[in-house]
Amino acid sequence: MKEYKVTIPVDYVQGHLRYGHLEGIVEVENEEELKKLIESKEIEDYLSIEVDDYSVEDYGDVKYEDLQYKELKKENE
Repeated sequence: MKEYKVTIPVDYVQGHLRYGHLEGIVEVENEEELKKLIESKEIEDYLSIEVDDYSVEDYGDVKYEDLQYKELKKENE
């Protein structure tokens, strides 16, 4: 039996973002420089928001004309 991953775009998604966190890789010369970025709050310029929890209440028209699928390979194949 074969498995496929199917993706179909929708017009919109409506719901609520619950909470998230900032995350990223910061390149500095030393830990002291990192601490200065944190203290000045400039650290936020180096990070991106990641959503941890959300709820979807509704979504728009399904765009079947843009449907894509890809066969998933099993590890033992």
